[in-house]
Amino acid sequence: MLTPSGSLRFTAAMKTLAFILLLAGLVWIGCAGKRQPVFNSVPGPSHGIAGGLPAPPAAPPPAPPLTEPKKPAAKKPELIVTPERALSGKVVTYNDAGRFVVLDFPGGKLPATDQRMFLYRAGLKVGEVKINDWQRDHYIVADLTDGEAQGGDEARDR
Repeated sequence: MLTPSGSLRFTAAMKTLAFILLLAGLVWIGCAGKRQPVFNSVPGPSHGIAGGLPAPPAAPPPAPPLTEPKKPAAKKPELIVTPERALSGKVVTYNDAGRFVVLDFPGGKLPATDQRMFLYRAGLKVGEVKINDWQRDHYIVADLTDGEAQGGDEARDR
């Protein structure tokens, strides 16, 4: 746009358009200058510097595979899984004054009266109890006959 004094004055729209055209020209020049190299297939082996070197020796033919008579595969014995029938419970509480424990048998199977069971803590035997006839639901009381007991110990019949 020309001003009354005759000087050239650019508007904001004209400045933006000039910037976009300049940027597009630079991108076009940058992309036009870069060409992707064209690769041909891999060339064969060279014949040396002078071209008169002998060719490398050919690889020997592969040896025939050794054929041994196949032995019949040994039949794996079938795996037999037998569920453990051991009676197991947990010590719920221990009364030091009365030397008795309350055992929990969540499986529903309770030990017989006067049956002896062993207490284990972290896999080590720590005591022995004798089951008495006090029971309610899946809880049963046992007298501590040997060793010690504390809550969380495991009671097993073996």
